Amino acid sequence: MALLAVLPGCQTPGGGSARRVGEAWPTVAQPPPATRSATPAEPVPAAPPSAPQTASADDDIIAAVNGAPIRRGPLVDLLLAGHGPGMLEQMVVLQGARRLAADRGISVSQQDIDREYDRSIRQLVGSVTGADADALDPQAGRAILDGILLRRNISDREYRLAVERNAYLRKIVTAGLRITSDHLRREYDRVATDRVSIRHIELADPAQVARVRRLIEAGVPFGDLARLYSTNATTGQNGGTLEPFAADDPDVPALLREVAFALKDGETSNAVRIETAYHIVRRERLLPGRTESFETLRPELEQRLRDRLTAPAMQVLYRELYDGADISIYDPVLRDAVEQRHRTGASNPQPGRP
Repeated sequence: MALLAVLPGCQTPGGGSARRVGEAWPTVAQPPPATRSATPAEPVPAAPPSAPQTASADDDIIAAVNGAPIRRGPLVDLLLAGHGPGMLEQMVVLQGARRLAADRGISVSQQDIDREYDRSIRQLVGSVTGADADALDPQAGRAILDGILLRRNISDREYRLAVERNAYLRKIVTAGLRITSDHLRREYDRVATDRVSIRHIELADPAQVARVRRLIEAGVPFGDLARLYSTNATTGQNGGTLEPFAADDPDVPALLREVAFALKDGETSNAVRIETAYHIVRRERLLPGRTESFETLRPELEQRLRDRLTAPAMQVLYRELYDGADISIYDPVLRDAVEQRHRTGASNPQPGRP
């Protein structure tokens, strides 16, 4: 399901909406991780058949269409088959995170959850609209979020469940995070040189390139096309956004660096082939190197590092909590849906991401 895992959020979980190319590029052309199959417990003995229900069994009727009843059981089965595996995974991870936090003496307050909610709005709005989410009015951000959730058929209650889960993951991860002076010095070297911010759409063949190019020329937003068509699961879900990089960044393929710095702000490239895939690149803006001293920037550098290191660590913890859980599924519809997801290798919700 995808909005945060649902949303907030693999964009993890956490961190900024952009992804480092060093994290994103090794995933090119690799399939998403398969879901671990939840191990069912011993079959639960079937309950004795109940007497046929009649229209007078009002407790089982939850709606009616032109006088014809709609009963709870068929509707619940449809929901379990379609959304059950994703929701089960979220609840498993949240429960595991709560237990791990308690074991480590880590307290997660309502204030922590509220901060995570505000952070998730900034990240989601920024990745979907391209707007400066930090400068966005909170009320406007929530209105945009409501629209996104409505389009993606995600309830506010479901979203807030994922927000709470991310708050626990973040608190656990940051409690063990250690940032050294060497880390800060390397981060200072990164921000003291000119960097470029881009989006990209990764495609498998020339036919897909031609299709996406036509849509770009028709005025379809680049970020929407990245989410719809990019084969790079790491960056596509963020509208193709990569973290800004320098002209000599070793984590970025040389041809991508060359293309990105040759474009003008707002300009889109023709498709370029990098390894086995084609990439359409849009340059967002050039970020001049910072001129402040190391000591002046030190608090900002530390926060940037925390944000960047926390996101992947949250994703790792998310997977560990789910894969390490002892799950027994008694409902046959839910069990079949989980096993089907495992068989097809469908990707799971990730924290921090839409």
